[in-house]
Amino acid sequence: MIPMTTTEGGKRSARQTRAMQAFPTAETADALATFPDNAALDLRTRFRTSLRMLASTVALVTSAHDNRRGGMTATAACSLSVDPPLMIVCVNRRSRTHGFMRDSDRFCINYLGTQHGELARLFARQLEDSEGKFSIGSWGISAFGNPILLDSLATIECGVHRRLDEGTHSVFIGTVLDAATRRDCDPLVYVQGGFARLAGAN
Repeated sequence: MIPMTTTEGGKRSARQTRAMQAFPTAETADALATFPDNAALDLRTRFRTSLRMLASTVALVTSAHDNRRGGMTATAACSLSVDPPLMIVCVNRRSRTHGFMRDSDRFCINYLGTQHGELARLFARQLEDSEGKFSIGSWGISAFGNPILLDSLATIECGVHRRLDEGTHSVFIGTVLDAATRRDCDPLVYVQGGFARLAGAN
């Protein structure tokens, strides 16, 4: 918070003036109130509804441990740093995939193309036997022991560098071990509760 002190002569600095202008005004509050159903929803619902408006690339996060494979559909997988190369994946601690990643200390992010809608829906489900998720698709095992989707848009393999627990999820920070990209398919995108294709994608 910027201390609300004044300069000599009792005048506010330009920085303090800009900070004051950033606070919501009555006009802003009135505008937000016109959003459909905004006032009737609690904060958690408004937050989740807002996130649904963000278009995200869809990925399958996979891992393996004790000769068993697991994975999940994710949109919360993104880069953290280029130098050194680091990735972030956010995983619900109740998911089976969380256990695979925690115990194996490695994972693979398989970014999906528009042809992978069925795979994305399958990996979004909680199955009693996680191996059932690998019943469709072209799968292999990488040199690092991760399940890898052979026709994915891109794959990024990581070793777990750090795990941070916050709220319902763990944030896995992964050191990039390898990466590969294909250029003959378009990315699968998730927005407003459904899968979509980028307009004008070649």
